[in-house]
Amino acid sequence: MRPEQVSKILTQEFESVIHGHHTPVMLWGAPGIGKSQIISQVAVEHNVPMIDIRLSQMEP
Repeated sequence: MRPEQVSKILTQEFESVIHGHHTPVMLWGAPGIGKSQIISQVAVEHNVPMIDIRLSQMEP
């Protein structure tokens, strides 16, 4: 999936929460392909804070 498509889907899902709908979304892929950057851009566009938690760097 292209970054533009991911951004569009995330924006749609973000906006659906305003109307009481919630669909969990999970992004996965190789490191360094821009997953966190896309999430950050959607957060900035909607003027909401983003908390970056990387489970792979947390202790069990």
